Amino acid sequence: PEVKEEWLATIVKDFPEVTGYYVTNQATGKINYQKKVVDNVNITGINRTFMGIKNFKIIAGRSFQESDYNNFSRVMLLEENVAKQLFKTSKSALNKLVAVSNKEYRVIGVYKDPDAGSSLYGMGGGNALMTNTQLASEMGQKEVGSMYFHIEDVTQANRLGEELGAHLTELSHDKG
Repeated sequence: PEVKEEWLATIVKDFPEVTGYYVTNQATGKINYQKKVVDNVNITGINRTFMGIKNFKIIAGRSFQESDYNNFSRVMLLEENVAKQLFKTSKSALNKLVAVSNKEYRVIGVYKDPDAGSSLYGMGGGNALMTNTQLASEMGQKEVGSMYFHIEDVTQANRLGEELGAHLTELSHDKG
């Protein structure tokens, strides 16, 4: 069955070792601004809890707000390097309309990712964030493509992984 975020929130309550969760979905595309193009951008759709767990810092503008999720707002955050390729500076990216797959999105913020450029991202042209609800709606993805649980003690990851998987199976009523 399709994962429901309320199941993940229940797990955070039921397992004190789990300090949070987030979900993502993913797409890859070109981001255009006038005649400038950045190819192979990893566009990650994020839920409401993502920014509270990840180490991303907003360096210009703002992050997503509740209304962006509820209204399926056509807004996005650009990673600092993508913003510089398209606009020279992070601040000059704000409020500009960029195109992804012939749809326009307003840049509401620019963020710095401490892992940008590392092997975690492969060989893409950069990174951008969108609400997972918007990415699902416009790019044909599920709202929850991947789920992540945050724990402080990584030595507990294997044990907790098995327990969390079993608990998710119970919550989903799957016989699997």
